[in-house]
Amino acid sequence: MHSNYLYRDDFFLESFDSGQKHTTILDISTKYTQKFFFAFSANSKVLEFIENFSFSNQSFLQVIKEIRKEFYNVEDSIFLGLIDYSQKTMSYIEFNIEYLFIKKVNSDLKIIHHEPKEEREHTFDVKFHIKSIALDNLELLYILNNDSCSQYFENNCKDILFVKDIVKNFYTKKNNTPFSFMFLNSLLPKISNTTYHYSIKAKKDNIHKLEDEIEELLNSRCNNIETVSSAITILNELILNAYEHGALKISSEKKQKLIEEHTFDAYLKESEDSVDEELEIELSIYDNHLLKVSIKDYGDGFNFLKTANVTSSEYRGRGLLMSRKMSEALFFSENGKKSTFFIKLSSAIELQEERDINDPKFYAQQLSILYVEDDRVIRDVFGKILKKYTQTLFVAENGVDGLEIYDQFKPDIIITDIEMPEMDGLEMSAKIRESDFEIPIILTTAYNDENVFLEAIDIGVDKFLIKPISLDKLQKTVFKVAKDLYLKNEAKKRFAIEKRLKSKELSELKSRNKYITAEQKLAFEKEKLIIKDDSKELNIQCEIYYEPLEILSGDIYGICKIDKDETLFYIIDSMGKGLSAAVTATLSAAFINRAIVISTTKGTFNLEKLIFDYNEYIKSYLLEYESVSLSFILVNQKTFSAKHATFGMYPILAKDLIKGEIIRYKSNNPPLTRHLENYNIEKLNLAKKFNLIFYSDGIIEHEEFSLSDLKESFQKRDTFEEIKIDFESSFKTKKFAYEDDITAIFISNQGS
Repeated sequence: MHSNYLYRDDFFLESFDSGQKHTTILDISTKYTQKFFFAFSANSKVLEFIENFSFSNQSFLQVIKEIRKEFYNVEDSIFLGLIDYSQKTMSYIEFNIEYLFIKKVNSDLKIIHHEPKEEREHTFDVKFHIKSIALDNLELLYILNNDSCSQYFENNCKDILFVKDIVKNFYTKKNNTPFSFMFLNSLLPKISNTTYHYSIKAKKDNIHKLEDEIEELLNSRCNNIETVSSAITILNELILNAYEHGALKISSEKKQKLIEEHTFDAYLKESEDSVDEELEIELSIYDNHLLKVSIKDYGDGFNFLKTANVTSSEYRGRGLLMSRKMSEALFFSENGKKSTFFIKLSSAIELQEERDINDPKFYAQQLSILYVEDDRVIRDVFGKILKKYTQTLFVAENGVDGLEIYDQFKPDIIITDIEMPEMDGLEMSAKIRESDFEIPIILTTAYNDENVFLEAIDIGVDKFLIKPISLDKLQKTVFKVAKDLYLKNEAKKRFAIEKRLKSKELSELKSRNKYITAEQKLAFEKEKLIIKDDSKELNIQCEIYYEPLEILSGDIYGICKIDKDETLFYIIDSMGKGLSAAVTATLSAAFINRAIVISTTKGTFNLEKLIFDYNEYIKSYLLEYESVSLSFILVNQKTFSAKHATFGMYPILAKDLIKGEIIRYKSNNPPLTRHLENYNIEKLNLAKKFNLIFYSDGIIEHEEFSLSDLKESFQKRDTFEEIKIDFESSFKTKKFAYEDDITAIFISNQGS
């Protein structure tokens, strides 16, 4: 069995690959022995050979000889290790590994560092020596291929216990060069700890009582509510997993089917009366404030490896994915019948009675929240967390109940799931928006579906939380929304007071506002300087409609001539309005334009690379809850084709001027966020005579002029001026009721 970790109570081995795969861990145990083979190599063929190798009845020495024979002239670094758990030993051999750290009990950290590859004379020498270490005598083993990360590990090894410690503190900062490593830790069993054992019948009442008991225990040992909430959230998910797989014998596939058929809850109620299984829980608190919790069931186990890559169409595994993200480490052993997680018990001081206005929790404490979620487990877990942050929490299990609570109590913030019985979250939000345009609505969803996003944006949803939701993400989003709302309410109060100010004071305020407006106008002039517009240099017609809602715009565009045949068009629509959105838009355009200038000067322009580089760049400037909608369209007028990558925008419209046909090209990616990893670039086939229009959402998001109106106008009209007349004449007065920044680019090739 192939995995990216190996876990036992007295040690664990983890691997990490950020780019090309350089590591492998294999379980080669037999009926009589427990053995595990692991390897590190920059040569993928070496790993492929090992993963297809037959280890039966072959000694470690024989395996090495076979690998050496196959790759005698390979110059890549190779590490081969064998853990014989039956004998409690680890044997290893290395060939030109650049960085190898070993720490034995009561010994200093030993560092093996070879010369750079270009200075080596030879690699797989005929003579080699296998080294062996007793597992009881080993604390740390660390193999990697990155100089900066090696330095980081050497300087911080005392604080590193898990792979996540390395990844989150090193890799996610500026040091984002792809690298790989393997990390073996048997230090934890050597740290003193206090252990608690629990054995319970797998009944829901018993499970809830145990969770309450453990929460009380953790609160007595840790005075940070966020940390305790995270630990209890993970515990709840893993106990539930053990209950379903172990006690009720529900396979992953069966659970998926039951949920899709909306019969899962009913099945649980029917089955739990006959449960007679036990769950074993062991909880340890180490001297370094690390919490370890193991949950063991006596069922048939499950294939936990499938939960590592959960798709948007699968329900199963989402809770485990959430637990893996929230914990320091999560391991499964015994074919999934035992789960173990670690979390650091923060010693941060609990909030004082006197709330500091600089504390983000301060704002949530002043407001009320309505939380709507049909999944009882998720509702209970996050309900407990939200209750600690807000003045008043209202909870509902479907849209009908949520709407009733809203009508009766008028909460300040709404957090709602989408998929719910009786009335879903989108329908409930739409009904609330009929009378209330200001209440913040946060949508939680397990789906990364563009159509859902567009419908939600059209309704007026303010923020999105993609399941599985991490506690950190939930906190930051709620606190940010609460702070904005609190400050907005305070501003309204101040405005009411300002209305009663004396004329002199009002005059001073007006002068100050004039100064701020003048500064904003200067900033907008700089923003316009960023815009690159090569439309006059093109052989095809191109027109732009650009109307910012306020002085500073969250919309920006670019028309960039790549060469005589290709032109890149883009529109960026930053989330929100005002200064924050304008900063994101300006940063985006400045980066894109600069990258295009450099690449076209060198003759190396590549759309795929531009989008990748921009994606990586802008992520570092987006807040947790922010998103950017944008469209890239690369038009080749010689081949009558285009490539497009569209992120959370409305459809591109293309018209064949000869046939009169309209083609809609839907957005092929969700809005860009800090967490977006994969995206699509698609090809468009254009007619020899064509019109094409793409736009930000401001042009169609009001009752007077919708997407269907735009499509009808685009079908009937052949010029952009006529389309603009249709748009502007749809308003009752000349003072248009714009609700957002408006940007549209119209491209036309009328032919000769």
